[in-house]
Amino acid sequence: MSKPVFSVCFSAIRNNLYKSFYDSLSAVHGSCPPFEVIFVGDNPPTEPMPDNFKYIYSKVKPSQCVEIAVRNSVGDYVLPFSDDMTFSDNFMDRLYNYTLRLDMNKVLITFRYSLGGLIRDDYCAYDINDKTSPMVALSPVFRRDIWNKLGGIDNRFVGSFPDMDMQMRFFEYGMNIFITPDCIITEEEPVNMKTLYRRSGKYGRKLLNSLWVGRDGVVSKKRLSEVRSFDDKDILIKSQGVKTGFGKKGKFSWN
Repeated sequence: MSKPVFSVCFSAIRNNLYKSFYDSLSAVHGSCPPFEVIFVGDNPPTEPMPDNFKYIYSKVKPSQCVEIAVRNSVGDYVLPFSDDMTFSDNFMDRLYNYTLRLDMNKVLITFRYSLGGLIRDDYCAYDINDKTSPMVALSPVFRRDIWNKLGGIDNRFVGSFPDMDMQMRFFEYGMNIFITPDCIITEEEPVNMKTLYRRSGKYGRKLLNSLWVGRDGVVSKKRLSEVRSFDDKDILIKSQGVKTGFGKKGKFSWN
């Protein structure tokens, strides 16, 4: 297989959806650019998957799983797509054409979004009450070299908002967002609204605000503290940074 152009990296959550996720990425009428899928977590595939679909077992927290996936990928671009998504026809072909046409040193590509049959542009301001607040996107495409230069995911995040923190750091780096008019991501309707990501949302938002909102309540154009990157040591078997979360039985600890 040719070297992947795109590396799809995320935490492994819904193994019954892996095949539909992969099939929709690879369904094209043209020549799909090389890509790989790397999921990390404790939900292995229930059926054989293609050679460019890699699963890595780990019981660490979700944001750490994403960072592990990125570190084990080799593509030129990192795509943090989750396994409950499917994609419009020719998605990868169209995306590849945008990377050729745009200056990827200055642009984050993002997509149109469908949930429950309603298609909308899923982007918003960091602070919806501030008209000058930067726009944040749905699963934007990151250049690998810039991701690495900025230190990857901050190890204090558990499951919610590490992607928004990454985007804010890209804005600080001088990048803007381009929304594709013809690449659409469809997300499965959540069955249980009390998922880990939603349960960890309050903590994640509080941490995010502490990194980007000053005492005057204004969103900062410069991060207010340094990034705490994940260490390489034991990253697969031991959670680093924040090590607790909340589940059905209350508070629990990660490995």
